[in-house]
Amino acid sequence: MSQQRHGAADAAVIFTGTDAAVSKLSAAAKGYTTDEFIPHFVDAKRRSLKRAPLINRGYFARTCAVDTLVLHFLSSSTSSTSSSSSSSSSTSSSSSSPASNGMRPRQIVTLGAGSDTLFFRLRTQHAALTDALTVFETDFPDVIARKRDIIAAHEPMRALAADPARYRTFGSDLRDLDAVAEGLTSCGFDPNVPTLFLSECVLIYLDTQHSDALIKWAAGAVGGAGG
Repeated sequence: MSQQRHGAADAAVIFTGTDAAVSKLSAAAKGYTTDEFIPHFVDAKRRSLKRAPLINRGYFARTCAVDTLVLHFLSSSTSSTSSSSSSSSSTSSSSSSPASNGMRPRQIVTLGAGSDTLFFRLRTQHAALTDALTVFETDFPDVIARKRDIIAAHEPMRALAADPARYRTFGSDLRDLDAVAEGLTSCGFDPNVPTLFLSECVLIYLDTQHSDALIKWAAGAVGGAGG
């Protein structure tokens, strides 16, 4: 594959993320989901676009599935949990000491985060479960740069993301596992803290060799992780 074709392929994948944001906004506008932050990730000229009811319902199911998985992970009384769904893959690690506020530290790593608003929705809708949570997000460097600009431009998100102990982002190519691992390390990732890896509708855009390698890497990135 030539470098030009490779670049075009990556651009097409990035577009699926921006298009998904339009669908998530459509679902939220119709009351299927609650997401006050997603409008900021959609260009103004596309915010009035409406998806078909089937698409809205599909995004409701997708959002509900991921949120259910995440909330189970955060509220679980056990020291580790491992779950997966058709729209995401996940891995969690062994136990760690409770945080000073009584909540056990938890980490979520979102691979291919795009315009995902999970961190902001969790902090506003489930604050009690997230006092000891750190969320790490990665995507292509230009996608992360755009996301940082959007966050910086909107006070509610800027305030929520201001604490580096709660929210970290870094750019990487998921096909380069060394870069992903180094990015996490530089952001303060702790392999001994129970961790949930999320990859929402991302692995399907990777060649099998890269998606398999990413899953294998995630399974070994935290202590006592299961596949």
